Amino acid sequence: MTSVDTTDIDMATLDLGSGTGSAATVAALAGQALHGRWILLQVLVATLGADRPDEAGEAESALRVLADLRDSDPDLAADLLAYPHLGNWLTLIFRWLNFADHAAAQAVPMWADLGYLRWMAASGEILAGRPGSARVVVRAGVVMLPLLGMARLNETGECGHCRLSWSADGVLRFDDGATTRVVHSRLQRPQPAWSPLRRLEIADSAHPIHLDDLDPFRDLDVVLPEQFTPESGELDPADALSWARYFDLAWQLLRSDFPQYYAPMRASLRMVVPLTGKPEKVGQSWTSPTGFGAIYATAPADVCNLTNTLIHEFQHNKFSLLVDQAQLFEPDATARFYAPWRVDPRPIYGIMHGIYAFFGVTDFWRVHRKAACHRNMRADLEFECGRRQIATAIHEVVASGFLAPDGEKFLARLADRIAPWQSEDISPQVRDVAADVSVCLRAFWRVRNLAMSPADTAGLADLAAHGSPVADIAQPRFADQASIPASYHRLTLPHAMMRHAAEPDPLRDRDDGSGDFACITGDLTLAAERYQRQLRDDPMRPQTWAGLASALPRLHAAADLSLLRERTELVAAAYAALAERGIGCDVVDLVQRLSPAAGSPSEPGAS
Repeated sequence: MTSVDTTDIDMATLDLGSGTGSAATVAALAGQALHGRWILLQVLVATLGADRPDEAGEAESALRVLADLRDSDPDLAADLLAYPHLGNWLTLIFRWLNFADHAAAQAVPMWADLGYLRWMAASGEILAGRPGSARVVVRAGVVMLPLLGMARLNETGECGHCRLSWSADGVLRFDDGATTRVVHSRLQRPQPAWSPLRRLEIADSAHPIHLDDLDPFRDLDVVLPEQFTPESGELDPADALSWARYFDLAWQLLRSDFPQYYAPMRASLRMVVPLTGKPEKVGQSWTSPTGFGAIYATAPADVCNLTNTLIHEFQHNKFSLLVDQAQLFEPDATARFYAPWRVDPRPIYGIMHGIYAFFGVTDFWRVHRKAACHRNMRADLEFECGRRQIATAIHEVVASGFLAPDGEKFLARLADRIAPWQSEDISPQVRDVAADVSVCLRAFWRVRNLAMSPADTAGLADLAAHGSPVADIAQPRFADQASIPASYHRLTLPHAMMRHAAEPDPLRDRDDGSGDFACITGDLTLAAERYQRQLRDDPMRPQTWAGLASALPRLHAAADLSLLRERTELVAAAYAALAERGIGCDVVDLVQRLSPAAGSPSEPGAS
């Protein structure tokens, strides 16, 4: 954590607690982070000098160049230090130094990775217009010059060195002893062996914003889901043009409709990293906690989607800056919190990040659902579901006991911003669908992630089968995520509910024989029958219990089935235990048998 003035950080916490934060506050936090990054560079070079003197020389030379630039051209030095991937690179190098298993797993030798700092120093001298030369690393066949572009010097992907010389007007000469290549770094068009770093032409940004598909350190912390194929090289020119066009339109939309998000983004966004060249059916986006100023995203399918993504991910950027400099909560890495936008339990850091990011997403829908392009029920549902989810997550954290005083102030301010959203004009139908979505999400999460002990499970089965009393129901433990079947990783019912409510389509919503189909189309009797049949194949399938938690209380409105919604994991465990004994039962009957004796067992704790 970087040390900052207490008064300043208190003001920054309250400012970002508004849900957006001012451009000045975000820029001040970013400036403090850059100061911390400079200290880390000095620590790194000192550590190398003490522990690995044979590999320290180039890093020491590069740091001297950057130190000189800080004196002679502080704005350029700041741009170099703010280059987002420098933070990723520092993370990698400190992993190299501190974790032997990480070092052993790397395909590229450490001396080649260390060469990145000399690449950055060379970029600084080139951009400053100082003619010169330096011996630089060729890493896996390339030389990357941050803020400028990348040279491809061999096809074999080998690591080595070359002599890089540059003129005052930006002509670069790469000489590896066998071949000399000359490129013009100030030209924005590709040349043989040289690809310039693409710049998104945004006239009113405070800094150039790049579209980076080049830097080898751009995606260290990004792991794409299996269905995506990461871009292995540069974007196709047509895809790059599409990216630029959509970004320009999204930027205009931010400026006109979301000024409170636009202002800090204008001041501090520096890079967009494309994860794919073509749009995906379901897009993905990320930020790196060590790479402030960058947003990673799959190709946009439309302008509104990209605008929402920019808001979402820059919220993560801002929160990373704040949480690195202010103590909002007690450090705790145990995954224990229910975040409605995740299938897995989250640690305090993760759920707080989610709250802040989804505040922005929900605010997007609050505003934009009234625009001509989104004046429909689906937009209202996105807003109402988001509002409920944020309120749920805030309640989880506030009740946790992990918040520090600054964190309490931060969330109190955020809750104040959300409070007026309750009075937004939302139809009863939308509220009903959103409430049902919430039920499904929570029931799924509880069955998937909370496990009863064998003794408690057996006791519940005895109660249901014979009416014998159960002593105290202990708190469930959190399941080991590695042991959860892959088939339990995805829940589609809430999305189908929203889609069907907003855009019913008989051709798309064809009966596939599932309980989900019957549930979303309103045939609750058929849904209950189908879900019970599904339980015979897998009594603990969380998707099935999510459907039952939705359908049965609506089908049996006069019955008290609150236990099914509030403690779904308890009902599922009892049902599965009875099934293992060869005892079949009706779920409604089971819930009613369990409810009088089970009462309202407590929520899972920090087990």
